Amino acid sequence: QQSSSVFLMSDWIWDVRLRKSNMDCEEGEVIAAVGLAHNLVEIWQVPIAKTSFRNSDKIQQQVPMRLFQIVCDTRCITYCMAFYGWDENHGESVDSLSIAVGTVSNKILIWDVQVPNDLTVEKCSQKKVVSSIYSLEGHRGVIFCIRWIGGQKRICSSSDDRSVRLWKCSEENCEIYECIWIGWGHTARVWDVQWCMREGGKLVLISCGEDGSIRFWTPTGDDGNKKDSEKETTPYAIIPSHASSVWKIARNHIYPLLAAGGNDGSVKYWNIKSHLSDSCETKTMGGTIGTLQIPLDLRAFTSGNSNDNCVTDCDDPPKKRNKKAQQIICGVAIVHDSVVIATRAGSLFAYNFHERSWGTFSPWYHESHQHSKIVGECIAVHPSLKFLAIGCAGGEVFFSELGDNDVHCTTLTAASYCGVKSLHWIGDNDLLACHIKGIITWINLEKDSSTVSNQFPRRGTPMILRTLDMRSKGVPISFAYNECQKQLFVGDTRGNIAMFAKIEDASANVIECSAQVIGAHGREHVNCILPLSDSRLLSGGADGCLVEYHVECGNPSLIQKALSSSVQNFTSVIKIWSQRSNNGEMHTIIGGFYGNIFKVFDLTMQREISSAVCGGRNQRLLDAALAPFCITAFVGKGDSNGVNELHVHSSLLKQPTIAIEGEQNIDYFCFQNSIGLSFQGDTAYAVSIFHSLVPGRLFLLAGGNDCSTKLVKLAYSNEKLKVTRVKNLPIFESCSRATCYSTSPKSRCHLLASCGGKLSMCFYRLQDDHEAPQQDDMQCCFIGAAQQSKSADIDQRINAVDACYLNDTFHVVIAGDSDGGLHLLIVDDQKQYPKSIIPSKLLCSGIDKRPILCVQLLDISNNFIAVLGNTGGEVQVWNLGKVPAGSIAEYSPPSSPIHTYNPHTMGTNSISMVPLIHFGKSRQILIATGGDDQSLSLCCFQINLSTDSSEHDATQSILSNQRLIVMKGASTSSIKSVKLKMNGDDCFLYSIGYDQNLCVWKVPSNVYTEVNDGEDIAVSLVDERQIEISDVSCMDVVALHSGSSILKCVCAVVGQGLQIVNHS
Repeated sequence: QQSSSVFLMSDWIWDVRLRKSNMDCEEGEVIAAVGLAHNLVEIWQVPIAKTSFRNSDKIQQQVPMRLFQIVCDTRCITYCMAFYGWDENHGESVDSLSIAVGTVSNKILIWDVQVPNDLTVEKCSQKKVVSSIYSLEGHRGVIFCIRWIGGQKRICSSSDDRSVRLWKCSEENCEIYECIWIGWGHTARVWDVQWCMREGGKLVLISCGEDGSIRFWTPTGDDGNKKDSEKETTPYAIIPSHASSVWKIARNHIYPLLAAGGNDGSVKYWNIKSHLSDSCETKTMGGTIGTLQIPLDLRAFTSGNSNDNCVTDCDDPPKKRNKKAQQIICGVAIVHDSVVIATRAGSLFAYNFHERSWGTFSPWYHESHQHSKIVGECIAVHPSLKFLAIGCAGGEVFFSELGDNDVHCTTLTAASYCGVKSLHWIGDNDLLACHIKGIITWINLEKDSSTVSNQFPRRGTPMILRTLDMRSKGVPISFAYNECQKQLFVGDTRGNIAMFAKIEDASANVIECSAQVIGAHGREHVNCILPLSDSRLLSGGADGCLVEYHVECGNPSLIQKALSSSVQNFTSVIKIWSQRSNNGEMHTIIGGFYGNIFKVFDLTMQREISSAVCGGRNQRLLDAALAPFCITAFVGKGDSNGVNELHVHSSLLKQPTIAIEGEQNIDYFCFQNSIGLSFQGDTAYAVSIFHSLVPGRLFLLAGGNDCSTKLVKLAYSNEKLKVTRVKNLPIFESCSRATCYSTSPKSRCHLLASCGGKLSMCFYRLQDDHEAPQQDDMQCCFIGAAQQSKSADIDQRINAVDACYLNDTFHVVIAGDSDGGLHLLIVDDQKQYPKSIIPSKLLCSGIDKRPILCVQLLDISNNFIAVLGNTGGEVQVWNLGKVPAGSIAEYSPPSSPIHTYNPHTMGTNSISMVPLIHFGKSRQILIATGGDDQSLSLCCFQINLSTDSSEHDATQSILSNQRLIVMKGASTSSIKSVKLKMNGDDCFLYSIGYDQNLCVWKVPSNVYTEVNDGEDIAVSLVDERQIEISDVSCMDVVALHSGSSILKCVCAVVGQGLQIVNHS
């Protein structure tokens, strides 16, 4: 490791360029050109010891010297600057340095700096003023980025006006730069733009912006065609990268890699090889895949009704038709390295990706059906790849061998059930045929002594074993089968999921579903289903959501909707795969649409695998497969001859190893895709950190202004803490303002709460079973919600919430809102609440209608004490008494608080409370608060707690020995969060405010013990450190114990990000 000197400049630095110095010096120097925000460049001589790069462990600290300033005569504030020159690779004079700057006045200025090779200190003057050579006008907002494109002839820029522009030096007049192209498409400010060359030498611009997207552009007019230059184009490819702003992008000039840094604190990388290839030619391992013309149907292969669906080759003149004949595709299936296509005219084709050639099979229908009306709807290739099944509109299912010789064909007809819309194989011998109106027929291929497994079945052997009824009018389109539990799950076109349990043991011919979830995806299609375990199920739908279900195998069987979350930048989820990586970890991968783009995305690694533009309504997705590489197939409208085009897109899952000179071979695609883990895309308002029931790990729950709630798992060992997983809980309609948790040791789970706008509260159960498999250690499911008013608007919020374990599976939850209301709930962590509604009780309607900012709940011998603070600097203490487990209706709440005091002159932002000493029926309590008046307070008192169930009037509690300490000026800013921690007999207070200063105070024992009159009570500051994140909103502290004493405390601070601090 080598250290370097840090030189503090006088202004924002936009660009820096280095070159070797020719000045005589014993140690050697470099010359640095530094571009600053006030439209000036400073030239510095930076001395560096010659031995520092190789032989010395530390660069010698030497003072640089400013040689001179070059100031542009157009004085202004700039938001970006780009240098060109001082690079021998450009073939330009190393003396000249061209500067392009983007100004706040919507202009781009270009000017030059001349730095002679024979530069000496004697020749240097302190300041030079130069004039701008070019002034480029056209942007309607501040210019945020400028890039030179391969020389001094072209410039690209991005701006506050949401546009990307390309400028070129006029060939007719070299003193003029013209705007030759404008790209519109970003929905917010464009922060950065890069350039690269695609196949064929075409220029590609890549931009990123405040809308969280990365967009690819092919500018027109760059070839000198002025007519094309007048066009304003849209991007040809879009990568939805981050949840909020993408500030910077960087590309690798050797490999097709792009890195993007976002506002959520993560850097993501992307393989953009497919984005830089021509749209009609995407390379893969076996050759080239792109736009393929599907072979013509031949007349010899036509069925009775297919005259309108094929091209005739007879000499007779065709009959007049109102429209041209059109080849109709009834199914496409991707199998390994081939794609199989069936047409309604009876043709079977296959394209081999490696051999890059078409193959034609015998027709899929039997000769006896030549003159009947057979309309193919769907296909399914057998796992053996030797034959396939074709479902038809009349309820028929054809089984046809994939061969070139005489065809073997078998037909099975389910005449009473019309319309086979999809087919799905279960193993080698069972096939599901999905009909309209929620009917599924289970077809079995019988085997006898003359039939070998995985060979084409003899005629007459397929038979319907049983019929399944979903009890729905929708069309079944997706399914999943759990072979171990003998369970079948089916999704339909109306958003419903049906479960069939023990179907192989059923004796009835028609079996109704044993359980179902109505409207799991609203009324949108359930496109795919994937079993995660025997008790967990995942589905994806046309609503762009993934829904997780809890499944119970019993009598009766049960399936419950546990968690529904929208997938970022997916408008529809079509496919779900589960794939094991090289290190043994299971990855969940989804495929779906974002507008007209079909994407394949790794949810586990948060990495895009593939994307393909499908062409909108003129193309439809027919199949997508994941192994051995990701392939998607679309069919587009045919040409004038009525022939379809097959558009195949491919992306390698395992990329080739690339050799780097002087280093070992590395697989640059195998690096973790993200530097840092994505957190809130905006300010985080709430955080809770707590112990897992499994030793060696913690959980963290955080909510933010971007409407998201994040659940983070942390592992610790040998005093090292590591974030191992982040899970997104369903987004709020408004921001998430408060979070809390409560642990149930009996049910081995945690109750999680996230609260926000419209006075809403959402509750989740986080299962924390020590014996759970590694991939299931974030089993979090939604159990219910509470909305205090159906007419609440977006500005009415739950500002604070806290929870305590009651008994068995019950928890007490208390929440304060922006209207001054205090709400009490009793939540059962093992219950799935009907219609997801959890009842609550309003304890008070507000203290002079002042919003409640903080609340804490404490359980003392089954008596619950609640403390709250409001915007008036007031603190109230409520004795809730004994809260019954079960219904909230059985509880009689107190009518008023037992104590009120005013420790602050402004809002009380945070409260922390700990129990201290027992005095018979009394208990001593210490309360700490932090306020907007920059002060901390400590209040200690005794409270009388009734143990007699008949003494239920909690308002009759007696307070005594009250002591209040206010530390004014404890912070230089508003104090946002406080936390008390006991370590044996010692008490420590943690506080943090807007000044980003985390302070640790030691509370003397005489605060909560008997003291003599006049004895000084001094709270001492024992530690403080500066926090790096800004806009601090909340803090939580958890203690890591070693035996009975605290080894260290872990502080989680949120604001513009998350920072975790260890304090010994």
